[in-house]
Amino acid sequence: MELAKKFLKLVLFSMTVFVLAIFPYQASKAFFGIGEEGFDELIMKLWTYNFYTDYVRTTLEGDSKKIIKGLVAKDGEDIRFDTDMRESESEDEGDPISEIMLWTGMIYLPAQEKSIILYHVPEKFMVMKPEKGATPGGDIFHHEGTAKKHVPPKVEKIKIGEDKHDNHPCDVYKIIVTWQDGKKREGKGWQAQDFESKPWVRLEVYYPEENPDRTETIELYNLKIGKPARSLFSPPPPYKEIKVMTELFGSITGGMFSE
Repeated sequence: MELAKKFLKLVLFSMTVFVLAIFPYQASKAFFGIGEEGFDELIMKLWTYNFYTDYVRTTLEGDSKKIIKGLVAKDGEDIRFDTDMRESESEDEGDPISEIMLWTGMIYLPAQEKSIILYHVPEKFMVMKPEKGATPGGDIFHHEGTAKKHVPPKVEKIKIGEDKHDNHPCDVYKIIVTWQDGKKREGKGWQAQDFESKPWVRLEVYYPEENPDRTETIELYNLKIGKPARSLFSPPPPYKEIKVMTELFGSITGGMFSE
């Protein structure tokens, strides 16, 4: 049973790595957001610029609290994003496979036609080649002629006050997102006023009807708009390159994949 559980984890992890390597732009957007249309479009306006930021995404549901931390850096088409989910998956604490899976990074370098996956716990990295034609702006699921035209929701922003977030003076807004069918989602947003681009640096979404105890939050920290340090787009010097996944997991799977 334990061996089967390890094998399943490795299969799921390998599939995730494959998707990240091919579609890093879409994958980074999936993590760098709150998972709600209308709200995510506000924070994604940052992608117009070169930038660096740390982020914290928090899900509160009753007594449960899940946290995902990470960083995002963008320099032209080059992208770096890291996700650290160790605080959200405490049930697997101490499991070496989970420790590797839960804290990873991705560097996407389209001009060099490669992606670099960072494994922070064992300080290793793997170079992968994205699929031909997979571009940063591409849509994984779009098929010409079959996709239904999407109508974005209406987004209303009502200023309700002023506040500070990460030492940035912010205007605070009540945000109401309304879809064509009348469905609504409400929340709050903090828009920094000391940047020319006025980015959204904190968003909250509430679920009073479906789940009153649930709140989704994303917060940006150490935000810098402009070209980030180029060192972010290379593996840190101590990290060692691996060529195959067995080099990453071989020592902790009891020789499961050894020849």
